[in-house]
Amino acid sequence: MGKKNWRVECTSPVGEYFKNKNNLDVSKLIFENSADSLRIALDHYINNLPSNSNYKHTILYLDHSIETLLKSRIALEEKNLILYNKNAIELENTINIKGCIKELEKIDVILEDIFKNAILDLHIIRNDIWHFGFLGNMNNLDKLISFCSCVYWVFLMKYMPHYGIRLFLNSKQFETLMTFDKIWHIASYCAAKIMSDWQQTLDVEQERYEVKYCKECLTLSAIKDNSKGSCRCRCCGFECKS
Repeated sequence: MGKKNWRVECTSPVGEYFKNKNNLDVSKLIFENSADSLRIALDHYINNLPSNSNYKHTILYLDHSIETLLKSRIALEEKNLILYNKNAIELENTINIKGCIKELEKIDVILEDIFKNAILDLHIIRNDIWHFGFLGNMNNLDKLISFCSCVYWVFLMKYMPHYGIRLFLNSKQFETLMTFDKIWHIASYCAAKIMSDWQQTLDVEQERYEVKYCKECLTLSAIKDNSKGSCRCRCCGFECKS
């Protein structure tokens, strides 16, 4: 039996996809990966089994979800920007989270310092876990996990509004995220700011729209389009026919 080249057989389809698809398609694929990791992170956190393993996997997957979320936004502008070597498609050599932050700043997607520091701290802890093992104060980790989960929500709301966080989380996962925001209030605050800015831009079409409370995230962020009879929340993405 000849030697199999697992690397070629396993990575070639990804390389071909990256090479042949446009920025939007690549961004969507990366975002689906990110959303899946966020779901897994929340599931491990919700899990009632008392063990370091749940914290370990929550941190590993939450870190991955944030890094791939940032890469998805970068790829929306230009997919090759996520490659460490821009002149060669070597997909294992994509930029790290610090590189993502730098590339985002070049396209005026600026993370607040408190958000940036939190996700960088999360990444350092992730590296400790990945290479050594889980050691940590669970109370402090609860704070970091809850805060970084809200940072994910805020980033999605501000910079990728065509997605909605409620659309890819189940009820229990979303309820957990809502509990996190009750602690930090950063997603609800961001939604209020977005809605205030949006209302100030309305002019002749003001009568076309109506602002309502969203029954999912409970913020005054659902925009009803009276001309279409549809309603979508700007905070969590929940959609309904009205």
